[in-house]
Amino acid sequence: MNRPDDAAWPLPPVPEDPWGGEGLLEDPGSAFGALARLALLGRIAMDDPRLAALAARAGLDTPPLPIGPLPPGPPPATAPVPPCDAWFAEIAEDVLPDVGLLAPDRVLGPRADAPPTCRERILAAGVLALAPFDTPRVRPLDRWLREPVPAEVRAAVRAVDRAPPCAWRIEATDCTPLLPMDPSRVPSGPVSRAPSFEGDPVVPLASGTWIARCVPGPTGGWLAVLAAPAGASISLLATRLRIEAWLVRSRFPGLPWEDVLRDRGEVLYRWAYERIALDAAVPP
Repeated sequence: MNRPDDAAWPLPPVPEDPWGGEGLLEDPGSAFGALARLALLGRIAMDDPRLAALAARAGLDTPPLPIGPLPPGPPPATAPVPPCDAWFAEIAEDVLPDVGLLAPDRVLGPRADAPPTCRERILAAGVLALAPFDTPRVRPLDRWLREPVPAEVRAAVRAVDRAPPCAWRIEATDCTPLLPMDPSRVPSGPVSRAPSFEGDPVVPLASGTWIARCVPGPTGGWLAVLAAPAGASISLLATRLRIEAWLVRSRFPGLPWEDVLRDRGEVLYRWAYERIALDAAVPP
């Protein structure tokens, strides 16, 4: 007979992301790899001091991971035309025919258990277009860039690719990063939501917490591309991403923080949807 506390269906929600980064555990038998697996499975706290100690011993904190604002860098590239989310979904579908089956679970997490909306399906596929998939650091976008495309579209896609995904607090015309971010990449004015499809209107981004890649648009404002709402409970996101950075650096030593965000952007989105599900499960 199944025990109701651990084998009944539906299973109780796991408070930590149980899948993110598993494919990056190149040597799960190592001391750090074994401990990181326990953290990802929620068996130990993600801020367990032993993780930081083992990561430091393995040299995974070089260069130091940021805990506050980054120094200013060069101005970000401007998108000459408004990029739309569907571009990135089509890029993923052209290279990964089964992305429609894989993307919802990897990007939407528990939201994939119910039929995702059209916008959510586009979001999930679009996020994976910018993520390493089958070969380390080879992404669907890298293959798409070899194809002939209009120069303005290529420039807009490249601008989005260079913008790290981040958690943002949007309030009227103010945009505040909730993760360490180069100040030059923080929107300095109103932020609009990029259209889902080419030709759709560009509308202001509603106040709240969002996961998105923000780029300067062609008309002077900023565009939030592949934008998804996030729940209020994101206090542990930076801790989760620190583990992700250590995992990525186990393969690519010294990888900069912003490149970690670019490579593992799907973790931000899945985390956001998991927090929303957990917040909804808590009784008022």
